[in-house]
Amino acid sequence: LDAPAELPLLAASLSHLHIVFRNLLQNALHYTPESGQITWQIRREGAELHHRISDTGQGVAPEDLPRLFDRFYRAESHSRTVPGVGLGLPLVKMVVELYRGRVTLHSPGLGEGTTVDVWWPLP
Repeated sequence: LDAPAELPLLAASLSHLHIVFRNLLQNALHYTPESGQITWQIRREGAELHHRISDTGQGVAPEDLPRLFDRFYRAESHSRTVPGVGLGLPLVKMVVELYRGRVTLHSPGLGEGTTVDVWWPLP
């Protein structure tokens, strides 16, 4: 975790925050080997709190990136190794957008890790 000692308060349900960050961190844990690394950076950027969760895990094929927030979509390379039905990321996006935030996911490709960015508006 890389965050300043003091962070601004968010106007959000604790349950919603739990849904978003538990899903993102569980994905990072599931797709990163024990020898890998997961980092969570939190920074204030103007009127938003920017969260960046990066891992050195499996990564995502470029053709799968545009569909990862679609309900029930699972990348073929991931569907055999980690159980799930493909609802975690769509749920994350729905909750973040409910608060007028943004979420993006980036990966250079298979075997090259994944980065998820969440911008949460500050009250």
